[in-house]
Amino acid sequence: MCTRVPPGTAAGLAVAIGFTMASSSGAFAHVQYRDLDQPPVLVTTTFSGSAIDDPCAGKAKGCQSSNAFTRFGWVKGTEPQLSDSHLLTVNAEFWKFHLDQMSQVVITFTQGQAGIDPAISLYSGLLPDMGHDDTPVDPLNPGDVTGCGAPSPVDSHEIPYTYLPHDGFRDTQGGSTTGGRSGCRPLNPYLGQFDAFASWSLGNFAGEWSEIHYVASVSATAFAGNDQGLHVDGNHLAIAGTGETLTITLPPGDYTIAAGGEACSAAVTTCISPRLYGTVSYSIGSPDGGTDAGTGTGGAVDAGIDTGDAGAAEAPGGGHGGGCNASGSGGTEPWLLVGAAVAGIGARRRQRRAERR
Repeated sequence: MCTRVPPGTAAGLAVAIGFTMASSSGAFAHVQYRDLDQPPVLVTTTFSGSAIDDPCAGKAKGCQSSNAFTRFGWVKGTEPQLSDSHLLTVNAEFWKFHLDQMSQVVITFTQGQAGIDPAISLYSGLLPDMGHDDTPVDPLNPGDVTGCGAPSPVDSHEIPYTYLPHDGFRDTQGGSTTGGRSGCRPLNPYLGQFDAFASWSLGNFAGEWSEIHYVASVSATAFAGNDQGLHVDGNHLAIAGTGETLTITLPPGDYTIAAGGEACSAAVTTCISPRLYGTVSYSIGSPDGGTDAGTGTGGAVDAGIDTGDAGAAEAPGGGHGGGCNASGSGGTEPWLLVGAAVAGIGARRRQRRAERR
């Protein structure tokens, strides 16, 4: 986390979010972390108040549940206008863990109630305490004094630059990845800052700001990222007790998990109303294997990265997309390549942002 003052004052353009979380105070909550390195905070009822057994009961750590998942919160982050970070769960929950050394990690997201269709995004780094979409330090859709769109003080790229969808930057002035402009304003303003396939950032109202760096994702939704990292093809699973699993070797550091639904994206009651129960868990093994793979089911993957030129992270085969299974190159152990590449992603992005500022 870092504290900074944005260059100048930016006013947010008004934007109507297509998914209105009516009568839910959680829609206006600040981001809160569920800590997987701490004993579980048991959630023993569904959102509607019915009793439910928390799968984390009896576990010392590595497991935290929520009864507030939406069916659409994750998949909206794969769209050009991105999504409100508070819609993954209506309690604005993310999950975090810390590694002291290079470790193989198994992350599982299991739906306790049918209908979520779980998906996972993994990032290195942590969001600021009480982070929120659209703050003075990191405005969602900044404008100038004339009411025209303006560059983001933190998420725009130095020019010349051709923006791509999910490249870790937001073209808040030109709207080049969201449908262009109407006059001097983006035609389709951003709906939020959560990006399921790329690095993204939040600020808080204390002026703190941080960015989390995309590492990997698991979903049935086709990958559209342009920010390096991995993607694993998952399955559309909507039955209670099923979910998705990611197995990956990571270097030391702090990590954020964004878990949510990809069951639907239409603004209809059957999509936007349910608040459903799910559990995120993680366990640590060794680079040679021997990991306790957790409690869920679904598309388990042993992810490897070919670092390529200058340590750039790519999916095996040299590009993004598709399912991946651990395979190294040049006789180097694949888990070593994973760690080097993940460490390099954050370093390169920090350098790019420092150069821009």
